[in-house]
Amino acid sequence: GYGVAGIVDNGPEALRVAAAEPPDLALLDISLSGAMDGFEVADRLRRDLGVPAVFLTGQSDEDTLERVRKSSSFGYLLKPFRPQELKACLELALQQHAREAHLAQIERSFSAAIRSIADAVILADKSGQITYLNRAAERLTGWKAPEATGRPLDAVFQVRSGSRSIKSRALLKPATLEEPVAEPARELTLFTADQRELPVEVSVAPIRDDGRGIIGSVLVFRDITERKRFEAELRKSQAELRSLAGHLELAREEERTRIAREIPDELGQMLTG
Repeated sequence: GYGVAGIVDNGPEALRVAAAEPPDLALLDISLSGAMDGFEVADRLRRDLGVPAVFLTGQSDEDTLERVRKSSSFGYLLKPFRPQELKACLELALQQHAREAHLAQIERSFSAAIRSIADAVILADKSGQITYLNRAAERLTGWKAPEATGRPLDAVFQVRSGSRSIKSRALLKPATLEEPVAEPARELTLFTADQRELPVEVSVAPIRDDGRGIIGSVLVFRDITERKRFEAELRKSQAELRSLAGHLELAREEERTRIAREIPDELGQMLTG
């Protein structure tokens, strides 16, 4: 039930045929004519064309098995084999490749969405090592993603609450509990790589895997400098309004006192007259 795109005995020709008409899957022997072996062809097919490979080989030594485990192949079948075994191997390999392609598409979409959002995002594993920064996080922290990835969160995300330094262990603790406690966003001061102080609002949440439970944490934060400025201006306006209201009340009281004093004097003069 499967069509054959081509049959060749060497790596370069296999890559040429696959590039001309990309197949759904490649069946490869490990030993090929020429300098390229089956492992290199499988890697090139997967990397350049997204074509999965299944090895059909008579080699079963430990070194070969170890190389197969480390390779990008989707199956391994020893010669001689029965057609039913090959059919099952092909179907399993195609199903696995389809699932991986679907997950890769979801990951690309997720990564694109995370990169493009305005909020800064940092992902950390269970040990507190940074695994990802989006562009907004690079901009706010002053760290580039390649430099920050693999570093402890404390080295990149240095924050304080007032004069008290907040360590990553305390910051991530709510997200590491099996039954995480929902906490409101916290307002902290971020110290950037170029020694600037930046007011930020930070939210922390766990990253869960269906099979392994909590595998890390995600920090989402945003620059609230403008909000702080508006709040300061609002407080200033409110203070000025209170001062103006007090001044008006004082003026009204003085006016009432003057009227209360002048009216009896004028009425007394009229009565005397």
